Amino acid sequence: MSSRDREALPVSVVYRSKGSLLLCGPADRVGVALPLLPASLKALALITGDLATAVPRNVQVVPGALVQLRGHLGCFRASAAGPGGPVDLGPLSPNGDGLFDLVLDLYEHPLIDSEVPPLGYARTRGAAGELSARIQRLATQVGTVNKPRYFSFDERLCAHDRQGVPGCRNCLDACPADAIHAEGGAVVIDPYLCRGCGTCTLVCPTGAVRYARPKPRVTLQRMAEAIDAAVHASAGKTESSPVLVIHAGDGKALGIPAGVPALPVPAPGSVGIELWLAALALGASRVLILHSGVLTPTIVRHIEQQVEVARGLLHALGEAPERIRLVADALRLDWGGMANPWAPMGTDRLALAEGKRALLLAALGHIADSLPDLADRSEPGFGAPFGEITCDPRRCTLCQACVGICPSGALHTRGGALTFTAADCVQCGLCVNACPEGALSAAPGFDPHAVLARDERTLKEASDAFPCVVCGAPVGPRSLVEGSIARVREHPMFQGDGLRLLKMCMRCRQKATLGLDDGTPMTFSHTREENR
Repeated sequence: MSSRDREALPVSVVYRSKGSLLLCGPADRVGVALPLLPASLKALALITGDLATAVPRNVQVVPGALVQLRGHLGCFRASAAGPGGPVDLGPLSPNGDGLFDLVLDLYEHPLIDSEVPPLGYARTRGAAGELSARIQRLATQVGTVNKPRYFSFDERLCAHDRQGVPGCRNCLDACPADAIHAEGGAVVIDPYLCRGCGTCTLVCPTGAVRYARPKPRVTLQRMAEAIDAAVHASAGKTESSPVLVIHAGDGKALGIPAGVPALPVPAPGSVGIELWLAALALGASRVLILHSGVLTPTIVRHIEQQVEVARGLLHALGEAPERIRLVADALRLDWGGMANPWAPMGTDRLALAEGKRALLLAALGHIADSLPDLADRSEPGFGAPFGEITCDPRRCTLCQACVGICPSGALHTRGGALTFTAADCVQCGLCVNACPEGALSAAPGFDPHAVLARDERTLKEASDAFPCVVCGAPVGPRSLVEGSIARVREHPMFQGDGLRLLKMCMRCRQKATLGLDDGTPMTFSHTREENR
């Protein structure tokens, strides 16, 4: 998909709901719900047990238990238990199209157990008041319903799977809405299931998936304006730099004091580590991510993990890790700032950074420029999207499988040697999994000197060329040819003269395969008559 095509993607997702409701659960709970249903909803009630309540005219009641449910607002498919297996309930849909628009789940255990359920699905086991609120909410989801398309996805940057080799799984493991899955080796994000929590953008190491709006440059500008306003308001009254708080919702209601620079966002997960560190580079002394206790456990866990990564990076620079924190309550916070040893970085310079990794490196580099020598401050582990690739030179044949599969260009060949640039490595594991010799291994960590100086390290020295046994022309690196021979030596196809083919250049191999002498010219016919 071209960049123009990606920009042309619709900015909103449209649901169409006719108001057909699938109501399912034990008869006593369904009986409480039936009198609360508005006349605008046409319902199929699937019940277990005997119903003792009068049935409204807009409801059809059938006995049974739901065993399968999937979909979203306007497009739910459901199956009930049958003697020979699941039975499709589509023919009973009030819509007549085999689909249900809404689902009210009254079972003890949820039919859809994702932490962030799809739009159009509600469940409760509570009293009539809670049940009434759920039904009223569902009744508003009738007609045409629009929501933003929260994400953009650039498959060229994705490090999940290449050429059938498995790699990064961060977004698949992080989505609390089950909106992301792998299909044919590619990551697929369902815009209808996506609820905009931003966790996928938070954990993606390459920036292949990012929050669509606001774009990073807009967020940078808003952060810079909030920080600058706080600096000007203080007018030299304090030596400390301001604290930036990132939050979703009403900042005043959350308890954020007046005068504290704040960045309201659609979701706390929509702003990741590269923007937290950019805020420090722009002049904030601390960044507080406020989650207010309303986020799901999965979202909180992944934000916590990324905060720990950010703190590890700061520690490796020799800076205070507590400059970045995740907090749940703004009412009892210390809003005092810290002194910054670096001058604020210009927004224009940061805006020049193209992509997630470039912005992260630009922010880290600016902070590091004002700090003492970094050569001995490497920080191993801590799940960083940086790290080392090590190579066993005795195993490596310089086949370049790792170079061809690396999504970020961290591995390359220079003069026949295999080299590695730590600044570009995202620790996706593709190269390790693709190496046919098992010569590579990955170790996450952060060496500020190697990363910020963009050092290039040689993993395997160049090998001399293996000469063709017929004409003497170079066949390839000696390590590759000899390694290939060793691998297939026992295979029946390469016994006798078969093994000799591997020692020939491509031209001589073609001639030998066609049974031509070395001096015989190769001719090809060009007419259909001659080819007969």
